[in-house]
Amino acid sequence: MVEITATRDGTMVTGVSYESPDGRQQTLAADLVVDASGRGAPTSALPRSSGRPLPDEIVIGVDLHYTTTCFEIPEDAPLGWKGIATHPHAPEQSRGGYMLAIEGNRWVLTLTGRLGERPPAEPDGFMDYAQRLETRTIYNAIRYARRHGGFERFTYPASTWRRFDRLSCFPACLVPIGDSICRFNPVYGQGMSVAAQQGVKGAASSRRRRTARFRAVPPCVGYRSRLRRCEARRARSITP
Repeated sequence: MVEITATRDGTMVTGVSYESPDGRQQTLAADLVVDASGRGAPTSALPRSSGRPLPDEIVIGVDLHYTTTCFEIPEDAPLGWKGIATHPHAPEQSRGGYMLAIEGNRWVLTLTGRLGERPPAEPDGFMDYAQRLETRTIYNAIRYARRHGGFERFTYPASTWRRFDRLSCFPACLVPIGDSICRFNPVYGQGMSVAAQQGVKGAASSRRRRTARFRAVPPCVGYRSRLRRCEARRARSITP
């Protein structure tokens, strides 16, 4: 998707424009647009293009870094656990490690770091980082294990709550959802819970307004009011 399209005055969305497989930009008309893009860029770009104010943002810095890889589970692997979570001893240390068994007789291991600690994405540095965790349990388990594949890195700089609900004029028939509104630190699983609750609220609103003429009474209006109440309760629990 390239952008959300709207009426000239920006008060109501009309669809989306997208790039077709052959590279042409086309427009798809829609009565309702749900922005589940993750970072909310399409919704945020809409008021900017029409000269309207952007929403306030509440930002909590996290500076969280992940590096993940897989290891073959050795025949002499410890039998006393199914997974390991090694948490840092704050504030002296910010290194963590999380390892679980997955399909193919493998462990998936994620090393984490915060506030300048970045787990390396090369073999020697990765092993050295694991050795310096709060305990050596993970390091001892993978010390002689065979690694499968390369390394994947992910950075999460901050939790962000976009206060679309505070805008005096928000485009009708546009519903941001999930991370488009509020991005939570993914390690706690809050984002999935909030997105699921928003989906339930949206379905309930749609059922209640199914008999109404959409253009006269946009169902997203009632949905947004309930979504705001749901989001406010969850966003207060944002954890750095």
